[in-house]
Parts: sequence; C-alpha cells; structure tokens
Amino acid sequence: MLFEGCAQNGGFGEASVMQLIAVKAEQRRTPLNMHLELTYRCNEQCVHCYCVVEHGKEAEAAKRELTYEEIVRVLDQLAELGCLYVTFSGGEVLVRRDFFDIVEHARRRGFVYRVYTNGIGLTEERARAVVEQAGLLLSLSGKGLPPPLPLRAVPRRGYVDVDPAFTQIWATQVDMGLSDYDLFFTVGHNIGRPGCRAPDLGLDWVAAEQRVRARAG
Repeated sequence: MLFEGCAQNGGFGEASVMQLIAVKAEQRRTPLNMHLELTYRCNEQCVHCYCVVEHGKEAEAAKRELTYEEIVRVLDQLAELGCLYVTFSGGEVLVRRDFFDIVEHARRRGFVYRVYTNGIGLTEERARAVVEQAGLLLSLSGKGLPPPLPLRAVPRRGYVDVDPAFTQIWATQVDMGLSDYDLFFTVGHNIGRPGCRAPDLGLDWVAAEQRVRARAG
C-alpha cells in the first residue's frame, strides 16, 4: 500500500492527503506520474514541434513504436509500482488505431490519465467514446457547452471561473450556460461570501486556491 493513516496522524499537520502521498512516494521511490509518448507520427507539421516525424517517413517510424501489448505491459508494471497519473502524448496520439484501446486499459487499471492531442481526426463517434470514459469535465470560464457536442453525457461537469466578478456580472445579463454544470469553482476567494458585491447567482462557488510554494536560496 502506498500510504497508511492520514496527514494529521502522520505528523504533517494540516497538509493535504496529496502532499502526504507525494512524501511517501518520494520515500519509497514510487513514480506517481508517467508521461508516455506513444508515437512520433503526426497529421500536422508544426514548425515549433520537436517531437514529430516528417511526412513520408511515418511507416518507418511506426516500426519503432511500442506495440499495444508492450504498452499494456508498461501500464501494468506502473500500476504495480503504485503510479497514479499517466499522460499520453506524441506526435499525435490519434494516428494510432489502437489508441482508444490503450486508454481503456489505463482506465481499467485505475489510472488518472490525460491526453495531449490536436483533435484532428476526432470524429463524433470517437468523441462519444472519450465522453463515455470520462468521469469529470472541467470548463475554464467562457459560455456553456456547445449543443452539438456530446459533453453533457459526462456525469459530473465543473465550471472553473478564472475571471471572478466579471463572470458573475455577465451571467446576470446573458445566458452563460451555467445550467450545464453542477460544480462551480472560482479563483475569486470572496465570491459567494458575505460582503462580496458580486452576485453569486444562487450557486455554491468553491474557492480554488492556487498555492505558491516559496523556496529559499
């Protein structure tokens, strides 16, 4: 087991559970995060990209990629070691025909995973496959979810307000689509608190504190 007890009885005072996990992981040399570049092939040729194969050389590059079976073994080994988070990137992950099989295996092994993709080739069918696996959707400000997208099928949907006060004022004037969400976060610590002049819109806003850790030296 990666950790036992809680932050308080572990001698960490008010430290969060994630801080406790990080300390335990460092002590036990447990890799909490893993970044896997599944391919160097891509359907774009961005001039700034360091991680892409020139067009015309994709077939040769594909021969050097890990197979599905090899990636599954890597994920299984990471799970046994106690890894929690996996990032999938490329190249462009969607050029792999087995990509959704890979992320499905990651989901079955209990990983929290994220994907870097340009979205090209993400058909509605594939988008629905992603939504079916998602447990939480977070939107950073802006208006609600566009009607054509199947994102409303995600069971929990959170709105992250990064423009406090302005967001709440705008929402009194136009439909911001906030009814699409059931969780509400804001970087404004006073939103929804007594004395705050910005309207809370009758919503339960949770302050999302961005902690900054200072280091001496």
